[in-house]
Order: sequence, then C-alpha cells, then structure tokens
Amino acid sequence: MKKQVTEHSPQKLDSKRLAKKLRDLHNKLSEKTVYAVKKHYDVYAVAEVNTNKSVVKNLPTYELADVITKRLNREYTTPVHVNSRIGSLLNLYYHHQQEIIFYNNILKNTTDTSRRLVMHDRISDSEVRMTDIVDKIISIC
Repeated sequence: MKKQVTEHSPQKLDSKRLAKKLRDLHNKLSEKTVYAVKKHYDVYAVAEVNTNKSVVKNLPTYELADVITKRLNREYTTPVHVNSRIGSLLNLYYHHQQEIIFYNNILKNTTDTSRRLVMHDRISDSEVRMTDIVDKIISIC
C-alpha cells in the first residue's frame, strides 16, 4: 500500500534553520533580566535570578514581594522606580509594627482596664494603617 500524505505526517526539518532559531531564542532569553522573591530572615526581597543580588529589599510580606516581582518581570516598572516610591511607606509600615510590639508589651504588664482598652484600640488602629500602607505600595508599583 502506498503511504498517504496527511497533515500529521512528519516534515523534514532544516537543521541549520532550527539551530539559528534556537540561538536567537537563547540570546533573547539570556538578555532579559528575571526577578524572583527571596526570603531574608523575617522580611522578603526581590532579587535578580542571574546574579542573586537584591534589587528591592525589606518587604514585609510575601504577597507584596510577589506583586512587585510580577510587575518587574513583565517590565511594567523598574527597580529604581520601585525603590524611590516605596521607601517612605516601608518606614511607616515598620513604625506601626514597632508600635504594635510596644502596645502589646504594655498590655502584658498593666492591670488598669482603661489603659488596656486604649492599647487594644491603638493596636487595631496600627493594624488597619499597616494594611492601608500595603495597599498603597501595591497600587504604586
């Protein structure tokens, strides 16, 4: 029987043309900078994969670092732009985090009920402000 030619039959490949396409694809991918989330103690950072150098540091949550990483990988923003915009917001975030630690310490060591109520209110206020700051950072990047 004669073999029929169908659209699923194997085609002959031009090996030189294929090799050139693979080289071009490799060059394009090697020129592109890829970013990933990196954990350092209790904070996160965004690092370049090739050099393992952190480009955005001291991010409080993984979700925030992941959002920044995705935007950097899609080339919507640059590390310089991100660092210039989020520095003051991160300082505010860590300030509120330290306030929560301070208020919790007061709660553990006081017996005055009115002071305990005030500390609970301040803790909840600081937590709300911290979530607002994270939302602002995400919207900026």
